[in-house]
Amino acid sequence: MAAPRAPYLRDLEEKRRHAWVLLFGCGALLVFSALYWLAQGRPFDRGAYEIIGGAAWGHLFAFDPASRSVVSAIVRGLGGNMGLIAGVLVMIIAANGYRCGERWTWYAMWVLPLEAAIDLATLAGYDALTPTSAAWDIGIFLLAMTGLVLPYATFFPEEALALRESRRPRALHARASRPETHRH
Repeated sequence: MAAPRAPYLRDLEEKRRHAWVLLFGCGALLVFSALYWLAQGRPFDRGAYEIIGGAAWGHLFAFDPASRSVVSAIVRGLGGNMGLIAGVLVMIIAANGYRCGERWTWYAMWVLPLEAAIDLATLAGYDALTPTSAAWDIGIFLLAMTGLVLPYATFFPEEALALRESRRPRALHARASRPETHRH
């Protein structure tokens, strides 16, 4: 009969289970937004593009109607196709390797918060940050960071143990390192 698992091990397993679901959710959000871009041929937050372009979405194409098809092709090609591929890839990695605790997947998933931070910084640099784009990027960033930080001890058990030991009060640390003596 196997020995019962320590409570902290059960907690780690629970955190890991929720972490992969959070990252899978990030991938699903990317897939849903990509499907919108593919179907509509325009981004769901036109406000950022209106700020960058300096005119309302409809007026952007008034002077050159052919530019609408160019923008639509770019949105569908870059945003739609690449978003769909990236989202599906994130979902596959999260549901398989990340859920099983493969270390390389922990590193690979850092692309999610990194991309959200870069997008946020880029839009802020163009002074084109809208509430919709800020909420999207901050949401993806927070979901991904939570999904990466929660199972840290699962992916890096030695480092987590060393960190835990370094945070113990010195009296407890000294007591734990002393050999036990038996009194008669």
